[in-house]
Amino acid sequence: MDFAEMMARVQRLESDLQSMCNEMQQMIVEDVRNTPFPGTMLGDGTNGQPLCGVIRFSQLKAAGNWQPSYYFPQLQAAAIGHKLASCKSASAICNAVAAMLRDKKVRCSGGSADKLANYPIGNETVYLNDVTLDALRKSELGRYVAATIDNTATDDHEK
Repeated sequence: MDFAEMMARVQRLESDLQSMCNEMQQMIVEDVRNTPFPGTMLGDGTNGQPLCGVIRFSQLKAAGNWQPSYYFPQLQAAAIGHKLASCKSASAICNAVAAMLRDKKVRCSGGSADKLANYPIGNETVYLNDVTLDALRKSELGRYVAATIDNTATDDHEK
């Protein structure tokens, strides 16, 4: 195999890997977007309608979080999508998901509409609710990341 053939093969592999990374990102965002916060009545913000909803005061008080982004799965998905959009490799995606599960928040910077979730995200920290964290943990990637974290912790403990 000559150099030109090897380069063409590497470029195809890179393209395939980038497509798979994009697909992983989209799957995570969809899992979160389709997991509503229980006990809330939320509009979906489609067809030009504003994103709005009704959240009981008892839920606000229990959660201790007054940010709308905490209760709307669309905004949770947008924050996660915003974070994952900067990931250019499978390892970067895994590290980002591990950080989200560990920190229970996503720091967003920018101010443009998120590419994966189609909702505007500003310069803010979005705290992830338990429903979103469960969706992340139950996703295929979340299970993989959790197993990797558990194995790393076990390996560190045995040293």
